[in-house]
Amino acid sequence: MTPVASADHHNNQYLCGHWVQGLIKNRYDQVPGILQCPTTDELTNPGNSGKRQHFGTRGNIYWRNYEQEAYSIWGMIWEFWAGAGYEQGKYQYPDSNEGCCTDFGIPGAAFRYQWFDSGCWALLWDPTQGYRNPFYCH
Repeated sequence: MTPVASADHHNNQYLCGHWVQGLIKNRYDQVPGILQCPTTDELTNPGNSGKRQHFGTRGNIYWRNYEQEAYSIWGMIWEFWAGAGYEQGKYQYPDSNEGCCTDFGIPGAAFRYQWFDSGCWALLWDPTQGYRNPFYCH
């Protein structure tokens, strides 16, 4: 039997006409207000490698078979990743949730980063220039 993200049937919620379930629901609850209403039910990933769900025009949550948690992707990182072909593009699947760091020697600067199957990609936020092009982080 193939595991599914909705294996925990005690953690289901009907939102905006769609069920949000299991590990995807757990992640959705961890990022309140960031993602919009779900616009799909749980979908099967290409290659039957897990599940995903779309949330408005703001992001997705992915769960892959046998993972202990689901990962969300949104905002500028999601836009960059979507433009590169989503999970079928060169970056493949998100392999972490978004993180944040500061200290680039630029007052007020920060960056948001996220690991993917192909490695870590980051977006630098500079208060005078906004987001800069994504770069590979080690």
